[in-house]
Amino acid sequence: MATETIKTAEIDASQGAPKTEKKAPEAKIRKFNECRVCGMKTYQKEALCVLCKTGITQAYGELK
Repeated sequence: MATETIKTAEIDASQGAPKTEKKAPEAKIRKFNECRVCGMKTYQKEALCVLCKTGITQAYGELK
């Protein structure tokens, strides 16, 4: 079995890197929102980044 896996690896290496697929034309382009608290770019709909949502930004400010 060890020789079979080596042969498979050699075949995969000889064919080169896999080609990347093109994106589907109907794929949505996501836009960034700006966080209301810190101004960081985020994909969240409610315009709050994950750090501000969990309170990490506020905790960091208090520790400072």
